[in-house]
Amino acid sequence: LLSKGCLEWLLQIKTKKDAWWPDIIHCNDWHTGYLLELARTDRRYKEIFAKTPIVYTVHNFAYQGNFDFRYAHKSDQDDGTSYLEPLTSGKLQKQNALLRGILYADAVNTVSPTHAVEVLTPEYAEGLEDVLVKVRKKITGILNGIDVKTFDPANDPLIKKSFTLQTFAKDRIENKKDLQNIFGLPVDPNRPLFAIAGRLSAQKGWDLLLETLPHIFDNRLDIQLVALGTGENRYRERLQVLAEKYPRQLGVHLQSDFKLSHKLFAGADMFLIPSYFEPGGIVALEALRFGSVPIVRRTGGLNDIVKNFDGEKGSGNGFSFIARDPWALFGAIIEALAIYNQPALWKKLIKNCMSSDFSWDHAAKEYEKWYGQTLKLHESRP
Repeated sequence: LLSKGCLEWLLQIKTKKDAWWPDIIHCNDWHTGYLLELARTDRRYKEIFAKTPIVYTVHNFAYQGNFDFRYAHKSDQDDGTSYLEPLTSGKLQKQNALLRGILYADAVNTVSPTHAVEVLTPEYAEGLEDVLVKVRKKITGILNGIDVKTFDPANDPLIKKSFTLQTFAKDRIENKKDLQNIFGLPVDPNRPLFAIAGRLSAQKGWDLLLETLPHIFDNRLDIQLVALGTGENRYRERLQVLAEKYPRQLGVHLQSDFKLSHKLFAGADMFLIPSYFEPGGIVALEALRFGSVPIVRRTGGLNDIVKNFDGEKGSGNGFSFIARDPWALFGAIIEALAIYNQPALWKKLIKNCMSSDFSWDHAAKEYEKWYGQTLKLHESRP
């Protein structure tokens, strides 16, 4: 209905004299997949839209429609070649909107260069590997940006003490103490303070973290962690058990709170993002903006955002690990702590984090380039 409504709106515009008309149409995710097919195949629309390229951004290939195509019987699998069912048909739900959008788009992108390569493999393609490999020439990846005005430590009313690249060494401590106090942890600016925020789900790497935490807490009594988020009960329960066992080291707030997340970015020394897969990696960008050093699993957008810190060269903006193994995460945390205990190097690392430019200005240039390439390719077709 959304797709039909949008197409009908554009159809009405086309009938008006000297009316505006888009140079390119940009669709996002499975919700708009049917729009692409209708625009290219339906007799009511295809001639009108024939000269207008349509591009498609996929943020997460796991979401393909209101039907679980990954575990469907073969008879319910959709290859995208049959005619699109009417809106009132019960069969429409079993027609894979994401798949059809990919097939009919002039160009497809996802939200990081690394993820654009990952989705060509069975591990990340969510059952679409055959189709994605077939159309791989039209797939690219463009890293997301963030709103640097909303996420600005120099002018953020949600944090205890604003700070800049020049004042973070002194002012950031106030945010750290505020965060420790909010989560009921001993207030001590000398203790390493980690944070994690986001959905409590397997994708976000909670299994890895929950296996790692007892070893970290038992070996380093000075370490603190604050955890923010909501999701699956199995993770919530395990976090609550750990918080009771380590009340001076682990503080939890198991609800969504976007305002509180700003305090995590501004106060935590390090931000844990051990995701199994992460198409974009927005949380890493937000952490960097506030000088919270990201520790990530090297996947998707995280691979494009975080460069390992090199103490000798003074380059890099975080730490990473590759294996889906608790001890790999443990090792990355220990490596980060080794740099944390060297104040001069740690200060340099935070400067690198805060100096990382992931504003939308850069992403917009990449999208403008992509649009231009798509327009040229579309115009060259007979």
